[in-house]
Amino acid sequence: MGCAASVRGQSQQAVAPADSKSRSETNAASGKLQVFCCNQHTQLFQEKFRDHIGLNANTKASMPPFNIVKDVPIPDNIMHFGMPVFGPNILNSIMAIFLSPDTTGSFHDLAVEMGINIPPYALDGFLQKKVPRVKALLDVARNRQDCAEGPNADAVTKCERWVDAFQNLSGDKIANLTEWHSFVEQYVPNGWQHKLHYDLVLSNFGFEDETAKELGQHVYDDDGKPTNLQHYSLRWLAKSFSGYGPVGCLTDVANLVFAMVHDTPPSQVSESDVVACLQAFSKRVQDGDFNGLWIPDVLTVDCELDDMLAWLLVEYIYRHTKQPSLKVLVQLPTDPALNSVAEKLGALGAEVFRDGGSRNAEAVKGNFGVK
Repeated sequence: MGCAASVRGQSQQAVAPADSKSRSETNAASGKLQVFCCNQHTQLFQEKFRDHIGLNANTKASMPPFNIVKDVPIPDNIMHFGMPVFGPNILNSIMAIFLSPDTTGSFHDLAVEMGINIPPYALDGFLQKKVPRVKALLDVARNRQDCAEGPNADAVTKCERWVDAFQNLSGDKIANLTEWHSFVEQYVPNGWQHKLHYDLVLSNFGFEDETAKELGQHVYDDDGKPTNLQHYSLRWLAKSFSGYGPVGCLTDVANLVFAMVHDTPPSQVSESDVVACLQAFSKRVQDGDFNGLWIPDVLTVDCELDDMLAWLLVEYIYRHTKQPSLKVLVQLPTDPALNSVAEKLGALGAEVFRDGGSRNAEAVKGNFGVK
């Protein structure tokens, strides 16, 4: 497996090293490589893993459902990290790692050097198209006796105002998170960030608890498919409050951070737990304090946005600790349109293999701007 020698560059001497002796000594004493996987666990990948890494490694993996391939068993010794990654608090805490005033310049320069995109913030046009589904819930509410007047009637009006405002919002009206929060808080009280669960989101508009619960459970016919308003409407209402945010998925970054901080996957974590972990980690990055972190020797990626951000983060840590070069194994689909991406990542020192079982060609093309 190649090492990312060419991405080390000559800027390494300009950063202050942290003491990583304990990690190096631990690795040497255990005789095990530390490996983090954020790719699809295909049959070919399992073969490459055995050939290049072996089964004796200390391996942790980002395991959203997409990375698990049907009928391909995953070795028992791979620890699965699957942290919840939803809502603005978590997403903004992930982005703060790369965008804090103390580190944004360094991350930007390294990202340019490696050809990695740090995602911009923007309005989510997809969510704007989906949020009108909330009006199905409002129509049901209007036909309820407990919504004919009083707090629930007012809540229907307030919610509809939000739906219309978000659906029709122009992207050039919101330039940053401060402006987004100001926009949202024209329609709901401060503290809405903590009320985005299905059970709570309607309380932002003043719906009474029992009414909100019954509305979510209301059976709904979605073009002949029976569902309920929690699935048809409430999930889009909750997501609309994240309508301005980073463009793209960030799951692998959150799972990587938890893997670096925790020896084993936490059995249960709440949204506030995830935010607290990410914020504490971000502070450590800002302070250059990497002592005691589980830092991978080998990283495996399948080249979507969050994989590349994970690579960027680990390479940043390597630059600041003067570790030996990070080893990277890259899984790419066989689509010929991605040949240029394979060449580019190979030039960074990674070992690239083309995998006919890989299912993310379109996502990788989008990430690298390939037609």
